[in-house]
Amino acid sequence: MDLAYLSQADVEGLGMSMREVLDALDRGFAAKGRGNTEMPPKPGIHTRPACYIHAMPAYVQELEVAGLKWVSGYPPTPPRACRTSPVCWSSTIARPACRWR
Repeated sequence: MDLAYLSQADVEGLGMSMREVLDALDRGFAAKGRGNTEMPPKPGIHTRPACYIHAMPAYVQELEVAGLKWVSGYPPTPPRACRTSPVCWSSTIARPACRWR
């Protein structure tokens, strides 16, 4: 299995317009509305008070695409620090889609 980590600049470099992003979101929500997705409850751990790390798996049947998003929240951090850290993984052949820092 090959893993390719993409930076935010890599993802932005795809050149998708906001219209294309919204159209993709619309297709995803429509598939969910038709019952063609699996999105189980997200398991999580709580490493400190008011902090969490959650896994958010999903599958879109009609696209044959599965993905996993890891997200963490550490609100007690200083105001200017990043409070969440999502990592997205999505593919039919196990390649990550994006990773933000």
